[in-house]
Amino acid sequence: MIPPYLQRPKLSDYAYGFILAVLLTVIPFGLVAYGDMEKVPALILIAALAALQLGVQLRYFMHFSTHRTPAEARWALGLALLMGGIFLGGCLWVMIDLNHRMMPGMMGTGMGH
Repeated sequence: MIPPYLQRPKLSDYAYGFILAVLLTVIPFGLVAYGDMEKVPALILIAALAALQLGVQLRYFMHFSTHRTPAEARWALGLALLMGGIFLGGCLWVMIDLNHRMMPGMMGTGMGH
């Protein structure tokens, strides 16, 4: 018998994943393009849809499942998520710090303008 993680995926899984991925891309694009929501709720909704998009990519295209995936793959995914979180956190930290350092001088009235 073939282990579950070595079985071939169905074409319907790819089609369903593709439809979900398109929807989870179009909705945030529409939020930004039409700008009908306030900034903070829109950002929260876009972040939530991005997390769902990650789940769709893992499930339907990378075929990641807790009951079908070997333990080594779960550890690798956890490490990749940890490293991605550190990378994202560091990028945000640097950008926020740069914004804080640069904007007061540009927004002030004492720069000769």
